[in-house]
Amino acid sequence: MKALLFAVGLSLTMLSARAEVLVYSQKITKTVTGGGLIVKTSLTGWLVIDATSNVWSQVAFINVDTKRGHFNVEYPSTWNVNTVTFGLNKLDTVISKAGQGIGGTIASGADSTIDIGSATNYLWTLPKTLKVSGNDSYTTTDSFFVTYTGTLAFDKLDTWYANFPPPIVFADVVAAGVNNLLNHGYIQDP
Repeated sequence: MKALLFAVGLSLTMLSARAEVLVYSQKITKTVTGGGLIVKTSLTGWLVIDATSNVWSQVAFINVDTKRGHFNVEYPSTWNVNTVTFGLNKLDTVISKAGQGIGGTIASGADSTIDIGSATNYLWTLPKTLKVSGNDSYTTTDSFFVTYTGTLAFDKLDTWYANFPPPIVFADVVAAGVNNLLNHGYIQDP
């Protein structure tokens, strides 16, 4: 249902600018150990990628905690994407993101040909699914250790809505996701 809400929001905010935006649905388990507690949180939501002209210039994670009815949008300042060759005509895409302290998170998946609905380049070489894993250690008033596990799955419907004429730009795709969550009673955390 959230995917449908996201798609409807995208269709309502379409502008005439050219864009190539990728949307992945996420299912992540975040476990925080520290301060005398172990807290496990299931996060859903989306990874939105500005991939205009095949350059992944910016990303946003829309992290949704459905149990609490809260969400946040994270624009990581330190992240990287690479294509790794692991055999004849076999490619893996690897997305890495630095952690809050010492550590980080990696998502990787085997590439395949995907039609993203772009007016300029319909067929892209991307992973349909990426496996997420990572850990981070940091200190605030206490020391914490965080682990991440889960998957990112290519969201064809939302990607098509973002790219099919008239396409919308990255910021509007993120804003559509945020507005839909707010309109459905979710609370945005900083």
